[in-house]
Amino acid sequence: MKSQQDRLREAMKRLALTRNDFAARLGVTRRALDTWLLPDGSKEHRAMPAMAAKVLAELPGASALPAGLRERITPRGKPHLLSVEQFDRAAVEDLLAVAEAMEPIARRTKVTRVLEGAVLANLFFEPSTRTRS
Repeated sequence: MKSQQDRLREAMKRLALTRNDFAARLGVTRRALDTWLLPDGSKEHRAMPAMAAKVLAELPGASALPAGLRERITPRGKPHLLSVEQFDRAAVEDLLAVAEAMEPIARRTKVTRVLEGAVLANLFFEPSTRTRS
């Protein structure tokens, strides 16, 4: 089982948030977050309250992406979907688990703020033969 520090660092990395932004997302002070991130043997270490752990578990993608899934579905680091044959059974099952976890968000029964403040751009560098014809 992962330590509280590992879970917090993983979530910060996955969401690409600074400590200040991550503390704000959890609704705690930066000082509280810092005490949760200290090693267990430290005098100032504090265990994360159950409510904060629950909020952490419900952050988008907190448990949706099984470990190593990205590496298993992108052979040799090439993130292109070329054929279903590039997937093994475990990867397909993991992908379906991720899709199932995302379904409430897609159906708008659950709100996620993972892309809050993000900008999306589609860049086209050459004309498309398919859309031109």
